[in-house]
Amino acid sequence: MGITALYFGSFNPLHNGHLAVAKYVVAQGYAEEVWFVVSPQNPHKTATDLAPEQDRLEMVRRAVEGVNGVEVCDVEFAMSKPSYTVRTIDYLRQLYPERQFAILGGGDVAATIATWREGERLMTENRILIYPRDDHDSFSAPFQMLAGAPRMNISSTLVRQRIADGGEWRDLVPAEVADYIKRHKLYYGKRDSE
Repeated sequence: MGITALYFGSFNPLHNGHLAVAKYVVAQGYAEEVWFVVSPQNPHKTATDLAPEQDRLEMVRRAVEGVNGVEVCDVEFAMSKPSYTVRTIDYLRQLYPERQFAILGGGDVAATIATWREGERLMTENRILIYPRDDHDSFSAPFQMLAGAPRMNISSTLVRQRIADGGEWRDLVPAEVADYIKRHKLYYGKRDSE
């Protein structure tokens, strides 16, 4: 079996940049599949900044439906909070001993992973695929740089701010996500302090 790249995040909300990178990783053969691992509570974020966890999970589900090689993984919803990447990977290896896992993340992951819980072990035990972002685009071993990955000037923070400010935002997220946000009135009237 090929490599499964684990794309961890709050996905608050998932945007077009997230999906473009996942599709690129599969299309270019860096991994056989990409799993969006939705984190109910990331230890680096405050719960008050997050849309309800089930809403974030459902938005990712809808966005990846029918996308070849891209899936959603809700394993952290059954684990204790906050979610630590090292615990999740250990648990997934128990569940799927035949699979090979890699971590997929942006340049910000490369810049901070050493400070995560058991960061050194994460870096020595896992292949780490890194796509460049405008604010973080230079890094070295042990990371595998995906230099040709699509670069989109989008962040979840930008999406939330545009919604809260009444600006244009629907073109920043997959149509299914935009419809869900609008129907459930997520992020409207909230100001983000990030």
